[in-house]
Amino acid sequence: MHRWSERGGYDWQLIEPTEPSPEVVLGATLAYGMLDESVADYGTLQTVAGAIRAELGRPIERPEGGVSVPEGLVEIGQDTLTFAVRGRPEAVVSTWRRVAGYFNGTVPVDGADPHPVDTFGWTRDAALRAGMSAFVLSLLELPQTEVSPDKVEQLRRHLDPAQGTVRCAFFTNDESLMAVDAFAAPAVDPRRQSTPAPGRARGAATPGSLAAPLGPVQFTAVVPRTRAGLAAGLALRTHFAAALSAAGGGDPGTGCAVHEFGADRWITIVCDGVPAPQHRDRAIARTLSTPIADARLAAVITELESLADSQWARNRRVLGLPADEEPLTVPAVRNALAAALNTVHVTSLLGAADRSVSVLPGYPELMSALPAERGEKFNAWLAQSPMGGATAGSARLGARTLLVESPAEALGEPAEREIVDLDAAAVIIEYSATNLVIFDDRLRGVDVDTGRLRRGPKLREQLDRRLADVPRLKIIDQAKPAAESPQVRSTKRRYVIGAIIAAVAVSAVFTGSIVQNATRAKPVTSRVAEGQTVELAGGTTLTARSIEARADGRDLLVNATVRICAGGDISARGTDPAVQRAVGPANFGLYSQDGMTGERTGGGGPQLAATTLPEGQCLDGELTYRIRDTGSPLTFGYRNPFGDDVVWYDQ
Repeated sequence: MHRWSERGGYDWQLIEPTEPSPEVVLGATLAYGMLDESVADYGTLQTVAGAIRAELGRPIERPEGGVSVPEGLVEIGQDTLTFAVRGRPEAVVSTWRRVAGYFNGTVPVDGADPHPVDTFGWTRDAALRAGMSAFVLSLLELPQTEVSPDKVEQLRRHLDPAQGTVRCAFFTNDESLMAVDAFAAPAVDPRRQSTPAPGRARGAATPGSLAAPLGPVQFTAVVPRTRAGLAAGLALRTHFAAALSAAGGGDPGTGCAVHEFGADRWITIVCDGVPAPQHRDRAIARTLSTPIADARLAAVITELESLADSQWARNRRVLGLPADEEPLTVPAVRNALAAALNTVHVTSLLGAADRSVSVLPGYPELMSALPAERGEKFNAWLAQSPMGGATAGSARLGARTLLVESPAEALGEPAEREIVDLDAAAVIIEYSATNLVIFDDRLRGVDVDTGRLRRGPKLREQLDRRLADVPRLKIIDQAKPAAESPQVRSTKRRYVIGAIIAAVAVSAVFTGSIVQNATRAKPVTSRVAEGQTVELAGGTTLTARSIEARADGRDLLVNATVRICAGGDISARGTDPAVQRAVGPANFGLYSQDGMTGERTGGGGPQLAATTLPEGQCLDGELTYRIRDTGSPLTFGYRNPFGDDVVWYDQ
C-alpha cells in the first residue's frame, strides 16, 4: 500500500512497510532511462548511475564511534532511473545529502564503475519497435566503451531533480524522512511542463516474422502499460504453454519477460529450453488463433492481485501517465489481449542475409531484402587459411551495402556471409584501429578488419568518408588472445548476427519494488554464457568455468567444471537460510535445446559431491553427463529450492 503527497515542489510516495524493521528506505525515480539515451551517448547513463551507486554505499561515521554502511540500490530501466538507500535513519539522511551533493556538483566522484543494466531481450525486435537507442545496444552486451567526461557531466546536470528538466518522484517508508531538505525545490516544475509519455513500442506494430537463431524467444507483442495489459501478457504465456503441451512438445519452462516502453509494455514469450520447430509452430498458431478461457484469465488476475504495485504506480506518475484505476476484470484483460494479438512478432528460422527461411501464414517477413551488388571486392592477404582449406575471407563494397564473407570454421560448412545497409548505418563499434563492427537500423551487421585485407586502407578510407556522420563507439583496450580461437570468434559473432537474442530471464514478470528488494531476498533468474559468474541474493557466486563435449558413438560425453563460492544466509519465509550454501549434483543438469536431458555418469576429474559450504569458502568440482548428440546447442543449469534458476549457454 502507498499514498501520495507533495513536499517542496516534488511528488512523494509513502510506502507502507511489508514488515517491521529498524531500517528505513529513501529513494527517487526519474523519468529517464536507456530508451532516452542516444546511440552516440551510449554508456553515459550507466556511468552516472555508477557514480550514484558509489555515493549510496559509502561508510558513514557514527557519533558514538565506528561506521555505518548503508545499502545502496540502483536500477536503470528502459524509461526510468531509480536509486535508493536503506539503513539506519541517521546514515540514510547523511547518504541522501551526499547524493544531492553529487547532483549539484559539490560532491565529486572519481573512478566509479558503470552500473550494469538488464541485458535480456530480442535485439532486432527492439530496434524495429522502438528505433535505435542505448537500450538496443545494451542488449548486445558489448564490452565497455569509452565515455566522454563532458557527456557524463552534462547528463548529471540534466538529471539533477533541482534543475526541473526531468520529472521526478521521491519515495520512502518513513514519513519523517519527507522533511529532509537535501534537494532544493525545482527551478521549473516539470510536472507542469511535461506531456504524458507516448507508447514507444509502436514503430513496427503490424504482425510479422523476424529471423532469429535458435534460442529462448518464441514471440513478442505490445500491450498497454496497465495491470490489464500485464495480465494479457501472462495469459499469452499460460496459453502458449498449454498449446505447446497439446502439440506434443511438453512445456520447457515457458515464461514472460516484460520491458516498459512509455505507455506500452513490450512482452516476450520465452522458453527455458528450445521446443522442436514442428511443435513450436503448431503451438504458436494455436495460441494466436484460439480464444483463452475465462477461467485461465481469472487465474492470471489472481496471480497479479498478489503483487505489490508501488513501483508501477511511481513509474506511471513520473512519466505523466494517469493512475491505473481500471478494475482488473476478465473483459479488461480480453480487450488488452485483442490489441496485443495485432502486434505479434514471431521468431522464424534464420537464413541467408538475416532473413527468414520460412514464416507462419499471416505473419510475413518484416526484414526487407537488400539488393545484390557486385561492387568493389577487397580480398584477404592470405589466399588460404594457415591450416589450408577455407579462404581467409573478403569484403565487397557496393553502392548501398557492405558484404563480408568469412571462412567456414570446419570443412564442409558454408562460408559465412554478413551484409549491412550503409545507407541506414546506425552505429560503428571500433574494436581496434582496423577492426570495425557496423550495424544498420535493422540490426544487420558486419565485422570487418581492414588490416587483414589487401588494399584495406582504401576500404577504410571509403567507409570513413561514407559513414562520417554515423555515431562511433570505441571499445576500451583489453587483452586479446594471441590467436583467435573458435570460441573467441563465436563470441564476437554473437554481436554481429542481427537477430541477437541475449539471455532472457524466463521467469521475470516485472521488476520488483526496490523497497521490497531491500527487505527480503528474492530468487535470481539468469541466462549467461559459459564462463560467466552469477551472484545470488545471499552473495553466493556460481561459475560454469567450462563445458566440454566429446563424441562417444551416437552420444556426447559432456564434462562441466563448476566453481561455487558461498555467501551468507538468506531470509525468506519457508526456506532454509543456508539453501544457497548447500550444493550438490542434484542442483545441476545438462540439457539440449531440443528437449533432451543429460544423464550423470562417471569420468573426467573429481566429481562434485553434496555439501554445505561455510560462508567465504569456495569449491571446484566437475559433473559428467551423457546426452544424445542431436546437433542442438547445449545448456547447463542450476536450481535450488529457493527458486534460483541459472542457465549457462555453451559457446
